[in-house]
Amino acid sequence: STDNGPNTNAWQNGATYSFRNEFRNEKNSKLEGVSRIPALFRWSGHIKPGTVLNGIMSHLDMFPTIVSIAGEPDIKEKLEKGMNADGTNFKAHLGGLDLSKYLTGEIVKISRSDYCN
Repeated sequence: STDNGPNTNAWQNGATYSFRNEFRNEKNSKLEGVSRIPALFRWSGHIKPGTVLNGIMSHLDMFPTIVSIAGEPDIKEKLEKGMNADGTNFKAHLGGLDLSKYLTGEIVKISRSDYCN
């Protein structure tokens, strides 16, 4: 993955100069060229090779997703209550969602209703 899109000031390799640019604009805007940045995931035995998903995944979702894959699926809840990790106390609210089930095909649609209570 990358940050919020390419710059046009990179001339030949810039956002609006690409012959394959299907989306409008570049950094510092709210148009598609900024929010639709591809990411690649490989998780042998869980994500089928050649899988293409078009749901929107935020960088905020990366941490809870990767930590869940690593064996801690309740990291958001634990951090909100406060938890000790290797001798350090942490208490935080994570804005992202665990999308590991989306990546594996267990769920087919991402629901953002958790953000809009």
